[in-house]
Amino acid sequence: MATEAARATVPFAFRECRLERLISIVQIGNDASERVVARLGMRLFSATSSRAPIGPSGSMSCRHE
Repeated sequence: MATEAARATVPFAFRECRLERLISIVQIGNDASERVVARLGMRLFSATSSRAPIGPSGSMSCRHE
């Protein structure tokens, strides 16, 4: 269900909201969430093991442009 919801969100974000990119913040080791972002065609932008402004400790950021 998460993949289907996310797939509907991507075109909405770009067409209706006119966003230039989407960023997904995923907890490292959350395999299910990592699979969802991979299915959306998102790619790894950065990973962190310390607190960063974009996400919590131990997270990775993926983006879709």
